[in-house]
Amino acid sequence: MIAVAEFTYGIDQIIHLGILPILIDKLVEEKIEVILILILSLLKVLMEGEMAPMVIQSSDALSRLNSHLTSPEYKIRELSAMNLGSISYN
Repeated sequence: MIAVAEFTYGIDQIIHLGILPILIDKLVEEKIEVILILILSLLKVLMEGEMAPMVIQSSDALSRLNSHLTSPEYKIRELSAMNLGSISYN
């Protein structure tokens, strides 16, 4: 899905299919760090989509990303911070 999302058409289609809210829910549910890193990486790519700001602002993404800023895993903290930066930029 990350490979599909790297194209602009792919980003908008994934957002349109309603995948973004599912990924945001997985930020809380997922316990396996490797999968969480992949989810955060995909979110980072999807933040470039045209509809992403509207979907993100109507969800619990901010609180869920903030909760990962204290993770012991560096990559999780880094990707959470980058996603929060993308949200504030949009």
